[in-house]
Amino acid sequence: MGTGQWVVEKRSSFRSDSFGKEDENMPETGCLSIIVLGASGDLAKKKTFPALFHLYRQGFLPPDEVHIFGYARTKISDDDLRSRLRGYLTSDKGSPLDFAEDLSNFLQLIKYVSGGYDDEEGFQRLDKKISEHEFSKNSIEGSSRRLFYFALPPSVYPSVCKMIRKCCMNKSDLGGWTRIVVEKPFGKDLDSSEQLSAQIGELFDESQIYRIDHYLGKELVQNLLVLRFANRFFMPLWNRDNIDNVQIVFREDFGTEGRGGYFDEYGIIRDIIQNHLLQVLCLVAMEKPVSLKPEHIRDEKVKVLQSVLPI
Repeated sequence: MGTGQWVVEKRSSFRSDSFGKEDENMPETGCLSIIVLGASGDLAKKKTFPALFHLYRQGFLPPDEVHIFGYARTKISDDDLRSRLRGYLTSDKGSPLDFAEDLSNFLQLIKYVSGGYDDEEGFQRLDKKISEHEFSKNSIEGSSRRLFYFALPPSVYPSVCKMIRKCCMNKSDLGGWTRIVVEKPFGKDLDSSEQLSAQIGELFDESQIYRIDHYLGKELVQNLLVLRFANRFFMPLWNRDNIDNVQIVFREDFGTEGRGGYFDEYGIIRDIIQNHLLQVLCLVAMEKPVSLKPEHIRDEKVKVLQSVLPI
């Protein structure tokens, strides 16, 4: 790296401690099932399903191999869920003529299963629905893929993970896999976070667990790396000698809007500061990473956090 140039590699070529035995050079040929747990909740309708719809419109979720399943305690039908989601998937701005057709086709990919988060029968019904889809796509057993997205409060993560492990795991000997995606806040404090990691770690390999912060997907946040390290004007000036102070301001133009129960349990500080805003702080303050590999970016973020004095 003596030239100061960044090296960009495809994710699949990385070999590091964060990818385990699942990450082999086995072609992914089977169908993909995306299961949104907590499908009737606020996060799912405002963030998860709109994001999936955008991926669908961009061609990343081909309808001939992808199906989406919603799972929650609310007792509604497939059509009821589709009706609830429709308003959140409709753009307020002028849309191309094919938008309505895309929306209709996308909603037809969604099926719904009702059940509790510690209900074995519910997860068995979910597994049956997924298996029927895999069979209809003529996927060879062991080649299909299952992605479970937790649009849920962390308090139910352990019980849901146990049910997935017991009822919904996919055989992965022919390039197939089962993965879980967990959202923030990951516990209420350090102790509960470590306990949660231990509980999930007993059930899944590290390569099967994806901890995400959806703020990192925002265009403005993603552009911070380019703004800082690919800009000849900013890069030499972005230091304490030239910058007096940095203020990270979080504003929303709406209230709790259906999230009252969630905020009663976690609060706005745990919901925003130690994940979203701390990630932005790290991107603003970190040194240039060796490369764009996720491990190298993570290492530079950790250096920032280690340099922050305790309040």
